[in-house]
Amino acid sequence: MYRNWETDAKSKMGVGGGRLVTRPAPCPGAALVLQSKEMSRHYPSSPVLGVGAVILDGNRVLLVKRGREPLKGQWSIPGGVLELGETLEDGLKREIAEEVGLEIRLLEIVEVFERITRDEEGRVAYHYVLADYLCEAAGGALRAGDDAESAAWFDREEVASLGATEGTPAVIEKAFQVRERISVAP
Repeated sequence: MYRNWETDAKSKMGVGGGRLVTRPAPCPGAALVLQSKEMSRHYPSSPVLGVGAVILDGNRVLLVKRGREPLKGQWSIPGGVLELGETLEDGLKREIAEEVGLEIRLLEIVEVFERITRDEEGRVAYHYVLADYLCEAAGGALRAGDDAESAAWFDREEVASLGATEGTPAVIEKAFQVRERISVAP
């Protein structure tokens, strides 16, 4: 299954809220269209494929305060958009190095979902398909890149009260559960 957060212009402005739509996961052979840098993320012609890293360190998770729209100023999982010809792993490693200065090791996929934001007239202003991975830091030095206001570690218990992007606390909690499951696997 994958999840779809749909928001409208009112909920983006702090009025109302989004809705969670659960749909069957796409079949393994389904093709995903990769986006080139030339395609606009704002009012895109097709969904934009993004990757995110839920980077855990003990009981802490790394988050970034978004420096750009959509969702500017909210805490979120670090990541970005896959470039044409990149594998998911290579794209995520590149994005994390650019955004927070860390090298990472991907451990397992946590969640695949869509984030669709509509404008006042109901047109799709943003449409992202996001694949979030459980990761661990493998090197580098933490810093906020040019598209993040800041980057910081937060205790697991703090995440729900941060004002994070919609769905982020649930994905982080799922990542902790995935880590617990794979840590005890034979």
